[in-house]
Amino acid sequence: MTRSRKTVVIGILTTLLTITASTSIAEEPTADAADKKSWTSPHFSPKVGNLYFLGGAGFFDLDDLNSSLDANGYSELKTPALSLGLGLDVSIGRLILGSEWQWMKNIGSDAERDSLRADIKSKYWLARIGVDVVKWRGLRVYPLFGIGMGTTSVFIAREEGASFREVLDTPSREVRMSQKGLLLDASLGVDYRFKMRETEYKSSFFTVGVRGGYLFSPYSRNWETATAEITGGPDILTTGPTVQLLIGISGERKHWHTRCNCK
Repeated sequence: MTRSRKTVVIGILTTLLTITASTSIAEEPTADAADKKSWTSPHFSPKVGNLYFLGGAGFFDLDDLNSSLDANGYSELKTPALSLGLGLDVSIGRLILGSEWQWMKNIGSDAERDSLRADIKSKYWLARIGVDVVKWRGLRVYPLFGIGMGTTSVFIAREEGASFREVLDTPSREVRMSQKGLLLDASLGVDYRFKMRETEYKSSFFTVGVRGGYLFSPYSRNWETATAEITGGPDILTTGPTVQLLIGISGERKHWHTRCNCK
């Protein structure tokens, strides 16, 4: 066989091998594409977004405030406080990252002195981190830790009728003093998710649960009115146990859906 014929034969064989290899690869892209479409991280899936409402009660330590009220002739304030809140978090695997806003108003007895009434309200914000320690079907048990800022306000008002002229003559019929500070929180939550809708890649749930925790304030600022700083006041920033019911909706992404741009 001449050199030119050998070259032609080698070229033909090389071309046939190339075509065969290309055909084999082209016959198997569906498996690879399926893997891409249904890829699930072993550590960061599923991903679940939660929006929820909270309602319950807080039992806070008012001893220091009541001592100050008693020294000035007022009766004692008594707990509990009504608590309402809104929260949003994301679960990535077992990790929970979220944020909450809470509002609380004392629903126990007001402090009284003649026609004067004193009451308290609180509001605070927390950034939260937690972990699902139990995940069984729709049941979840998880500890949460939070850090944030809070404001507690004391309202003192004169509850008696007056003419418009009398109010103009003595306008100081109501005062509000507020105290801000750092808040820490440790909680334990138990939720159950009822599945409402499911597809290959996503699911949606209705969630009910209960939370119990403890708020603690390691640092607080001086009291303030709208125009001035007030010194010598007690530290009463929201501190004590809380119990709340939770109602919310959740959405779960089970897989990452990717498109295969095969040519």
